[in-house]
Amino acid sequence: MIYSTPLTKEQMARSQRNVCYYTAINGVSYMCLGDTVVSLLAVRLGMPDWVVSALGAMIYFGYALLPLGKRICSRVGAAKTQSYCWVARNIVALLVASCVIWHQLDPVGNRVLNIVCILLGSFLFYGFRSAGVVMSVPLIGNITDESSRSKLLGFSNGLFYLTASVSLVVINLLMWRYDSIWMLFASILFGSLCGFTASHFLARIDETDAVKKHASTPFFRDLKEIVRNDAIRRMVFARSALNLCAMMTLTMYVLPLKRGYGVPDSLALLFTLIVYIGKSITGLTFAPIIKWLGAKRALMTCCLLYASAAPLWIIAPNDYHFVYVLIICIILGASDAVSENGKGLYLLQCVPERLQTSVSVLVSLVDGALMGLFAIALNAILLKASERMNWPFGADSPMDKYRLYNLLALPFLTLAFWCVARLKNTGNK
Repeated sequence: MIYSTPLTKEQMARSQRNVCYYTAINGVSYMCLGDTVVSLLAVRLGMPDWVVSALGAMIYFGYALLPLGKRICSRVGAAKTQSYCWVARNIVALLVASCVIWHQLDPVGNRVLNIVCILLGSFLFYGFRSAGVVMSVPLIGNITDESSRSKLLGFSNGLFYLTASVSLVVINLLMWRYDSIWMLFASILFGSLCGFTASHFLARIDETDAVKKHASTPFFRDLKEIVRNDAIRRMVFARSALNLCAMMTLTMYVLPLKRGYGVPDSLALLFTLIVYIGKSITGLTFAPIIKWLGAKRALMTCCLLYASAAPLWIIAPNDYHFVYVLIICIILGASDAVSENGKGLYLLQCVPERLQTSVSVLVSLVDGALMGLFAIALNAILLKASERMNWPFGADSPMDKYRLYNLLALPFLTLAFWCVARLKNTGNK
């Protein structure tokens, strides 16, 4: 419900509980139909590497639909906007699931159709997500105060990763018992059902009309002031750099696992579980981490952690070793949790409240849609280049292609750290 007066403590507490209910159920939903399951489905369908890497970047490229969410929010508020978009995103998830049916009917003849369906479905899935969360940062600021803000961010995100991890255990056991493409199909269908349920709790979040009014503000009215603000410019570059790091490391680890080491789907899902456990633990301990390091130093640390995955893949053994891959996945999970929480908190600390809506739109379009498109093209180029190059050390191995990819990625990851290091201090370290 939208109120014209500030929320009471009771209304804030109720809204925060609904946020936690939503994130808990959404964790189940996302794990059943999110990027890992879809990437495994793409590998099962025999799609090329560039398609698999593009799927990982769609979560960022989907921000192209963000202006749609801003327009809806100006009419119905932030909570209902996200609720409506969550229904839409879980409907289009069925388009991705349809690839299984087309593949079963004609694997060769429907190959192009499957590529179109999985890419378009993933884009719309993440596009509606982006439209839904366009005002999520101002909404969190609206239903919290200084004392509860970092706690809610850390706890709700930690809860998301926790329920996602539990769901992944169940999916992993089912995939181990029933190693079939139809199990991936069933997982996506169940995830959609959970997504519809999560949207119910979104609609119950209270908010003031301030968020709705901010969404009604013409974006270009504040653009000149935003562009002239040095701290905000640096933040946009830093967020773009962090997202590039994620798209070159976190979204790519399935490829060396599946096509480098040839592990089964159940084992690939186990490592996804490890990533989410790392995210969950880090998310639940986010408040003391941010208090100790501060937002800027936390973002610099997670950038270094992202980048450390590249040399680890470069020196990875030819034969699969569980503990070695385990270390990489824990590092990626922890860095991603700090990145997601830290970016939101830094924005709230750095940007004046009257500009938060416009800045949220700007950074999402730049570090999301534009950087997502750039990463899709860059990853495709680097993967194609790594196919044509020869690894100069050791025997011929399927891992050589992914060693070369990470070697080529290192200069971009180094540049990303430089961008993050140029962030201005917010006063909270």
